[in-house]
Amino acid sequence: MQRTIEQRYAIKLCVGLGKSGSDTVEMIRKVYKDDIMSQTAIFNWHKRFKYGRQHVEDDPRVRRPVTSKTDHNFQRVRNVLNSDRQLSVRMIADQVAIDKMTAHTIITKELGMRKICAKLVPKVLTDDQKQRRVSSVQNHAYHTQISVTTISQPPYSPDMAPGDFFSSFK
Repeated sequence: MQRTIEQRYAIKLCVGLGKSGSDTVEMIRKVYKDDIMSQTAIFNWHKRFKYGRQHVEDDPRVRRPVTSKTDHNFQRVRNVLNSDRQLSVRMIADQVAIDKMTAHTIITKELGMRKICAKLVPKVLTDDQKQRRVSSVQNHAYHTQISVTTISQPPYSPDMAPGDFFSSFK
């Protein structure tokens, strides 16, 4: 892109010196060798500068507004993920009514999540999550130190007391 702008300034200089389009192409080719704009582009820019154009930047283009990557959709995807982190990207896209690739981009780039063992989790842990991990390891080390055998509890059994329940009353 920088090289293109530089060449446009050179074309503008050639127009100011009164060079023809063909002479301009030859001069650009001598200076920039293989890394030049197409001949058609050089002629087009030569014509624009000849008829009074002053700036070398591209004209702003009218584009269709972004409709799927909005804050509203970010929030909707976040809510769907918070309700069930084991949904596939396709299922999330269907629920939010957006394209699958857009949903994937929102999840990975905007929300900063990735898939681990078929579960979408944040890439970076929060301070609270880090503290929970530290306290869990400290509890495990304490139980090992005092020779208490802990029974691992499956995470899907809410009716059982956690393995470190009684160590919090020391």
